[in-house]
Parts: sequence; structure tokens; C-alpha cells
Amino acid sequence: MSYHLAVAVTQKRRAEWDRVFGTIKLPVLDGRPRPAEMRDGTVLVYDVAVAALHPGQVARLAGHIARRRRMDYDEARSSVETDGFVIRAEGVVIETADAGEGIGRFVVVNMHRMPALQRRRTRVHLIAGGISRVTTYQ
Repeated sequence: MSYHLAVAVTQKRRAEWDRVFGTIKLPVLDGRPRPAEMRDGTVLVYDVAVAALHPGQVARLAGHIARRRRMDYDEARSSVETDGFVIRAEGVVIETADAGEGIGRFVVVNMHRMPALQRRRTRVHLIAGGISRVTTYQ
């Protein structure tokens, strides 16, 4: 299955996505934004591929929505799982990826090119369908 990755580019969005999802990249269903009605009018959005998220990410997303909208967690979780979730197109760029194809190979092949000290200090966190975070320790 092929999907697209929305990558947060603004500092505020990167911080929020990292806090909620543990990554600055989210899988989206289509690489083209669509118009949607929001509180501040019609804006362009991407539909998040909720099925491609890790169960922990879905749980944190539901908790985040429940807090922001002052609603019950179970209601927010049900809404995410049935209706999906959208992100504003503003402040993101799109990458294309093939789910589950070559991600581990990419990490192994490219990490050997790093200097030995940096390689020992680098940890790659994998989730189903992609790299969730690369951490370099000091």
C-alpha cells in the first residue's frame, strides 16, 4: 500500500506533533489537500491515515482531542476511529513513501555511512509502516 507523509515544517506544529504523535511525520491518505469547513472558514486539509498510525498514537490523539474539545475520551476515540482526523495543509510538506517497503533496509544502509561515534549515539525508532523518530545522543 502506498501512502504519503505529511511533514510538519513550522516550529509550533513540529512541537505539537512530536508531543501528541511522537513524530513530525504523519501518514495521509492523499498527497493533494482538499477543502474543508473549519471554525475560521474553508481551509485546505489532509486526511490522516488513521489505520497507519500506531495504536499508542491513536490513543494519544484521542486524549489530545478530548482535552481540546472538552469531551469524553471514549467519544473522542470513537470519533477518530470512525470519522478519521484531518490536519491543515498550511505548514506541512508532503513526502511519498511505500508502506513497509525498504524502511529497515534504508536505515541499515544509510547508518553505515555515518562516522562510528555518531552511529553509536544514534537510535532509530521504527513503527509499523515507517520511521517514527531518529534520536542522536550526546
